[in-house]
Amino acid sequence: MLLQPHLANCQRLYEENYRNLLAVMPELVIKEIRNINYELPQYALKICILEQTPYTTLIKFFISQSVKSSFINHSEFHVRMYHDARVAEIITYQGQRCQRAYYACPNQHMYHKDEKKQLNLLLSEVIALCQDHGLIIVPNTSSIELY
Repeated sequence: MLLQPHLANCQRLYEENYRNLLAVMPELVIKEIRNINYELPQYALKICILEQTPYTTLIKFFISQSVKSSFINHSEFHVRMYHDARVAEIITYQGQRCQRAYYACPNQHMYHKDEKKQLNLLLSEVIALCQDHGLIIVPNTSSIELY
């Protein structure tokens, strides 16, 4: 049996992510800033604004650890912000597209049954990490670099 997502909870998470992203990154309103680097105590967070239109913004997040670990060295994901709907959601993670709200288990790609929600919870945790550490903003207005 395939469970159906609780849409109100998912929508609330997307709305919170949008609000919190704007609070952490007020630079989004400045069109010239394309790359932002945040240095956190144990992590480096690189944010690239890949595309900006009146209604959407596509952002690439790249997180790497300052200390090498055999567990996780980096994470990369793309977030689409929808300004008219005031929501933000992860659309790709580690190069894999997030398409469905729920997956049957087991499935061919071994996705978690609520993979999309879990990834968007990751986004909210990354934003919270930024908020907790106060962020040291080092804007770079040069061309977009792909990491």
